[in-house]
Amino acid sequence: MSGLFQKLKSSLKKLKGDPYRGLSTVERFEKIYHSNDWNDDESVSGPGSNMEQTQEVIRIINSVIAEYAIERIVDIPCGDFGWMNQVNLAGATYVGGDIVKDLINRNISNYGHRRDLTFEFLDLLIDPIPEADLLLVRDCLVHLSHAQVKLALDNIRRSNVKYLLTTSFVEVDKNTDIHTGDWRPLNLTLPPFNLPNPTAVYNEKCTENGGKYADKSLVLWDIAKLRT
Repeated sequence: MSGLFQKLKSSLKKLKGDPYRGLSTVERFEKIYHSNDWNDDESVSGPGSNMEQTQEVIRIINSVIAEYAIERIVDIPCGDFGWMNQVNLAGATYVGGDIVKDLINRNISNYGHRRDLTFEFLDLLIDPIPEADLLLVRDCLVHLSHAQVKLALDNIRRSNVKYLLTTSFVEVDKNTDIHTGDWRPLNLTLPPFNLPNPTAVYNEKCTENGGKYADKSLVLWDIAKLRT
């Protein structure tokens, strides 16, 4: 039900125009965090980040870490690190980045005792991405305007990271633009992004909104192939 409520709120926002008009990208997501605009009782990162919706995601990431010998992971946005705390890092080090400073401070307070974890303020659009084997960008680009998705992808291309694992809705046949902070399903292989065929596609087994988004997947790209 919470997933349906989120999508209904998103539709209403489109009808009303940009609800965050005049706010910077950072201010938009700070407002969403502090007002719990994504309406989930378990995770401030929204219904897609609760344990019901991330069981398969955890399994996927465990598998990718093992199959691709991942030793260093950067996760942007890391959100509240709730479900990600269940991932078996298998000796890999982890850097969680977010543009909501209160979330970063909260994660440092909760998990700062772990030597394999680091949390820092990182803006995926403009900040240099730390060197890593894997960049995880889950449930992020779906909240950005087309222009900002392009900025994020350009920044990812400039990074010294080997693989990108990100959200894509593989059966979507047309991408729709939004105001940043809103939401829509996004297929990154379609215009205006036109990413090449991915290295691998992992279906998340999403059950939100009565199974309407069953094509939601984590898609793996070799970033070197995104630069050509």
